[in-house]
Amino acid sequence: MLALRSLRVLASSGDSTPLVPISGLDFSWKLVSNRDNIRQISRRIVLLEDTPVGLRPVCDTGDVRDDDSVHVPCPIDVLRPRALYELRVTVSAYHGDNASASLLFMPTPEVYSAE
Repeated sequence: MLALRSLRVLASSGDSTPLVPISGLDFSWKLVSNRDNIRQISRRIVLLEDTPVGLRPVCDTGDVRDDDSVHVPCPIDVLRPRALYELRVTVSAYHGDNASASLLFMPTPEVYSAE
């Protein structure tokens, strides 16, 4: 079984004041499996912003052939500070397995993570 663990959002730069947009976010995760030699072959990152009328899509990368899972740059340049976002990550592995994880976060110069 394939799973994503330790999903993290790291702000590498930016200001947490309500008027200054946050930039320089990175995402990281760990891929775990009960199979040997499991490798990620693609990823999809979906970013949604919580608004008074519900979740609003901000970015959807679609499937990207990429095996990186550490310090993956945010697909958009700027997020509103103090806004609530949901990050959804889905990865595919060579064996045909898929796994997903999600995390709620507010852009500030701090680290957010979910196990």
